[in-house]
Amino acid sequence: MDYLERAATLPLPTPEQTARFADYVASSHSWYKHLPYFPPGARFVFYLAPAAGQEVRENGGKYSVLDVPFGESFAHHSQMATADYREQFGLWEYWVADNPRVLEPQEGPWVYGLAEGRRERLPAGVAERWSCRCTAFLQLGPIHPSLFQQERERFAGYAAQNPNDSEVERYTELAREGVHDPGDVWRNPRLASFAVAEAAVQKQRVLRLLQAIRVECAER
Repeated sequence: MDYLERAATLPLPTPEQTARFADYVASSHSWYKHLPYFPPGARFVFYLAPAAGQEVRENGGKYSVLDVPFGESFAHHSQMATADYREQFGLWEYWVADNPRVLEPQEGPWVYGLAEGRRERLPAGVAERWSCRCTAFLQLGPIHPSLFQQERERFAGYAAQNPNDSEVERYTELAREGVHDPGDVWRNPRLASFAVAEAAVQKQRVLRLLQAIRVECAER
């Protein structure tokens, strides 16, 4: 049974769970610490996971999944019991890939909770189709001036090579703004306006993708 066949047998998250998951993804991390400020950003992969909200443990090449009975911190989920996670979000899961801020990226995403303690890599075609790109403006905090400058310079090269990217024009305006200390983004009306608007754009992008994935799974 391949992944899509297996996904078709899983309980489909409700529209309400899907909307809550989009909110959760946008707020589950301080993304300004983890994602680049400028396009192409990082790639978020979304999928239905048999082990969503559970803890995964490896022993001798076998992977067991365990319910988290109380709020605990572990990979991808913070302070949420499995039952609470499933009630809120169903079996939604996500993975962040192609992130320039990560120097040693891990392989993934993996599908756990399979027979005989196996795990499987999410098929590349599915991971590509069920993904979208986001930047630190998904949830922005204080901007680090030197990092902003480094990524602005990198963006200039990306913009020159990808003039037809729909993100380039919008972020080019941002790149013209000077940032000298972490508070500049909120003291500068143009930067603050961009930050608020871009957060809404990206959260809506995530929600639309989740809705499209849900429709695809429902039709299989």
